[in-house]
Amino acid sequence: MAADKKGVRIVLDRDDDAEELVIYRGRLELEGTAVPIEVRIERAETPDGLRADAAAPEAPAELRAALERLAGAMARSAVRSARHEGRPCPRRIQRWRELPRHG
Repeated sequence: MAADKKGVRIVLDRDDDAEELVIYRGRLELEGTAVPIEVRIERAETPDGLRADAAAPEAPAELRAALERLAGAMARSAVRSARHEGRPCPRRIQRWRELPRHG
């Protein structure tokens, strides 16, 4: 990782997996600190049939919405792919992502 790039490591562990709802709980690792996050993937009337709701109330206020969107999209993609291929939802999802730059 280049010195001028700031990022987050997202670590999510599946807590519950039902047909209508998949819950992941984990942490966002940011510059020496970790904050909890929960992501709920539910069936919905969307093009792919899923909706992600993420909550990380302890995340820094200026990054919270972006981090929640990022983690939600990541978990939704993993669940969508697994279901499409007839596999169980992943037990663990881990990714590093660069944080969006602020002007």
